[in-house]
Order: sequence, then structure tokens, then C-alpha cells
Amino acid sequence: MSDEVDQEESDAGHRTDKRIKKLTATNRQSLARIKELEDALATQAAERKTYEVLAQSLEEKEAQLSHQRVEHEAERAIMARGITDEEGIQIARFMHSKLGEDAPPIGDWLSGDGLPKAVSAYLPVAAPPDAPAPPADAPAPVGNPVAANNGAQAQPAYSGKADLKAAATNLDYYRANRDQLLTPDGFLKSS
Repeated sequence: MSDEVDQEESDAGHRTDKRIKKLTATNRQSLARIKELEDALATQAAERKTYEVLAQSLEEKEAQLSHQRVEHEAERAIMARGITDEEGIQIARFMHSKLGEDAPPIGDWLSGDGLPKAVSAYLPVAAPPDAPAPPADAPAPVGNPVAANNGAQAQPAYSGKADLKAAATNLDYYRANRDQLLTPDGFLKSS
């Protein structure tokens, strides 16, 4: 009977060893899987942090872009009303900002009446109505040779030798003296 008891104890011990080995292997696999999941969680946490930083940066850039669009539209409206001087643009913006939240758009404000003198000084002055043109048969004013020949400039007198400077500034002079200015092969003659 002792052999049977020893055999049973040996079988029980063997089964216990198998079970311990199996539990140990399962425990090791579980620990390895936990480590993998912890690493994945750490990676996702870092990616989430990066995402949050990028999302915040995007919101800031969108707000900045929106502000720049508003500033650009205001500047376009100011320039459309004829104020092109940088100082005039700044004064118009400043004076418009003093009107408060219920102020009309800056373009409408500049088109209206009652502008401050500081802004009005930069607005273009309306040109006076054009004077009527003199009749075509009216005599040219005396002492004004340009008006006497309907605005055409007098051609310099030919001095016998073509003048390169005069030819460079006056196309008619160049055409009249082309033969003296150019060599037969089309190059400028040296003086």
C-alpha cells in the first residue's frame, strides 16, 4: 500500500508541478502583454500631448489669420477711399476705433459726413470741374512755342554731325539722322 500511496503522492506532485509551470508560463505571458500595453499607452499619451499642442497652435494661427483678414479688409476700405499715406491709414484706424462697438464699418464711416479733421486732411480733394477747352481755331498763346505746334517738341537743328545724345532722347531726330548715326552694317558710329 505504501507503493500505492507513494505513487499517488508522486502523481499528485507531478500534476502540481505541471499546474505551477502552466500558471508560471501564463503569468509570464500576462506580464509581457501588460508591458506591451503599458508601452502602447505611453506612446498614445505622448501622441495625444502632441495632438493637443498642435490643436492649440492651430487655433492660435486661425485666430491670427482671422485678425489679419479683418485688418486687411479695413486697410483696403481705407485705401479705396483715397487714403494711401501710412500715417493717414493709422489715424483713420485710430479715430474709427474711438467710435466704439456700434461704429459703422470703416469704409462706410469714411464715405459719410462729419469726419474728424485729422482724417479729412488725408482724404483726396475732389478735383475742380475741368475748364472748357478753347475752340480749335483759337490762336496759340504768344511766347509758348510748345502750345503753338499743338504740344509737339521742336526738333533740334542739325549741326552737320549727328548727336548721339539727342538721338537717344528724341525719336524724330534719330529717324532724320539715322544714316549719319549708323554704320552700313547697323552699328552706332563712334564719335
